[in-house]
Amino acid sequence: MNPKVKKSADIPSTRLTCGFIFLVTFAVFSGALDNNFVMWDDSAFIYENPFITSLSLENLWTMATTFHYSNWQPLSWLSHAIDYQIFGLHPAGHHLTSVLFHCWNTFWVFLIVREYLSFACKENIDSRILWQSALIAALFFGLHPLRVESVAWVSERKDVLSAFLSFPVFLTYLRYVTAQEAKEKSFWMRTSLLLFFLSLTAKPMPLMLPIILLLLDYYPFARWKTTVDLIPLIREKIPFFALSLGSAIVTIYAQKQIGAMVPLEVLDLSRRIANAVRSLCFIYLEKSLWPMNLVPVYFFPEASKTPWDIAWAPGIIFLIITWLCYKAWKKKKPLYAIAWLYFIITLIPVIGIVQVGQQAAADRYSYFPSLSLSFLLGAGLYATRRFTFMSSKITLEKTAFFSMGAGLVLLSCLTFKQVKVWEESISFWTQIGQNYPKQGAWTYVKRGNALLVRGQVDEAIEQLKAGFNLVEGGDRLPLHFNLGTAYTYKEMYTLAEEEYLKALTISKGFAPGYNALGKLYFLMGKMDLAEENLKKSITLSKKFPLAHINLGELYIAQNRLQLAEDELQIALEQKPTSPNAYDNLGIIYFKRKDYSKAEEYFLKSIDNEKNYFPAFKHLGELYKETGEIEKAETAFRQALEILPDYNNVQTQLDALRNKEISAEHKAN
Repeated sequence: MNPKVKKSADIPSTRLTCGFIFLVTFAVFSGALDNNFVMWDDSAFIYENPFITSLSLENLWTMATTFHYSNWQPLSWLSHAIDYQIFGLHPAGHHLTSVLFHCWNTFWVFLIVREYLSFACKENIDSRILWQSALIAALFFGLHPLRVESVAWVSERKDVLSAFLSFPVFLTYLRYVTAQEAKEKSFWMRTSLLLFFLSLTAKPMPLMLPIILLLLDYYPFARWKTTVDLIPLIREKIPFFALSLGSAIVTIYAQKQIGAMVPLEVLDLSRRIANAVRSLCFIYLEKSLWPMNLVPVYFFPEASKTPWDIAWAPGIIFLIITWLCYKAWKKKKPLYAIAWLYFIITLIPVIGIVQVGQQAAADRYSYFPSLSLSFLLGAGLYATRRFTFMSSKITLEKTAFFSMGAGLVLLSCLTFKQVKVWEESISFWTQIGQNYPKQGAWTYVKRGNALLVRGQVDEAIEQLKAGFNLVEGGDRLPLHFNLGTAYTYKEMYTLAEEEYLKALTISKGFAPGYNALGKLYFLMGKMDLAEENLKKSITLSKKFPLAHINLGELYIAQNRLQLAEDELQIALEQKPTSPNAYDNLGIIYFKRKDYSKAEEYFLKSIDNEKNYFPAFKHLGELYKETGEIEKAETAFRQALEILPDYNNVQTQLDALRNKEISAEHKAN
């Protein structure tokens, strides 16, 4: 600790403080351990992600060199892979890791506030009030409802992991600044650079950290006093800027790969700037101070509103805060300006000038920027030690700490409630629908999909039908399409056909509609119509592996095995990790009686999805055919672990057992 600090025997040790912070933060977020995965990236990131199923050299190389789901985040994939080895696909284990990372990040905030406050203060420091100020600042960060999205959503592991590595850069950079020997300075600078690099491989949120370090050089480090000082300070941070630039280029390229970046023709620059100002003041700042009505997705304002309508009110607030910070800076109080600049600058990568995705803002984007607000709170609490109420023995310090304690209890209650929003997909989409009624049809589609995955087909149909009351015309396309899927599950093929045709009437170029219709005709035995529609979906979409798989399955049913193999190989070129494609290739070679090749493909299918039921079933039938009874029984048992009520597999397993018993009787 800083030598200027007046030591006090009545404050807990750093280790004890760490334990307390972990205990309180974990208790508030413990509800996340009861949550499931949600149908919002968790499928692609976790339970359908083949890269995390093993820690093989091939998978590690894939994590480091590919843009899975438009992201380059090898360290995050690695953390998920480690979780998979320990917990499998049990959600509680994955949630536990995220909560523990967040607990540690809260402790990082405590250390940052304590160390920077002790550095910034020029007089003797009261260690008791310093400890209390840093603790409350840390808990304000850790227990705030805005943290829930980053912690309770498993796919956002990248957020807490990136912060776990970027937050300590503030501490190592402080050590660099205060170090006296060149060797020691070099060590802390290299450590800072390494941590920064690793944080970018988890998530590129700390992109602006080099600029933040320059701000810290101005205050509190006072290394940047004149413009002459600035050049060597920039020079020493060239490696940081190089890493930021490289990460930004990789991120933009990765997002472009799947068309996630919104072009200016769709969302013009004036609306982007207006939304950036609105999000900065009316979402990130307002909800930091008044965390009510938090939503997993914040949508853009209605198209009928002009950029001026969107930006004028938050713009005034922005200018007032900026003017107040400037006035304080002129009075030699730069802390407010530095904190405000930190908040703005760290939000720049996600503020929407370069728009990725459909969200106007997101709670998770506040994780890294909120450090400045926590520090301001700590500094403000520490400053109260100087004041007392007139004609009273009650100090402002005690009043402030008591008020903040009550505030933290309230924040904890709100956070505990917000964690439950992420409990499962239905509650998740319900929350969005309640806050954005005009997006109701979209949320009905999502809730319907979640119910279909659960097997609650009748409830899904009710949800989808209810969505028709909210929209008209072209906006009904996803409702028709998903309703067709629900009717297909119910084997109500005529109704399914009607819904798919309605969807295609709205959009004649809707490739998924032709694919679904082709699959439906296949189930109905109308093979010519099935082939026609599947081929049309492939013509409309250059990359549609599912359509190639469905066409391959059609050809398998017609015993046109070479055509089937060709389609499945194209599917694997487009999606090399498709368990369905490998499984169907196994079926082709099984029909050709090339059993070793068939086994190879079935096992590849399982390698890419550990719980892929059809591959285990087909593998059992293969071993049954080749007379490998023990292997067949094992494969059938593994299939039944996935789908215990699948009668066909149970019947085959019983037949094998009866055959074994009969053979034993004959032998006796």
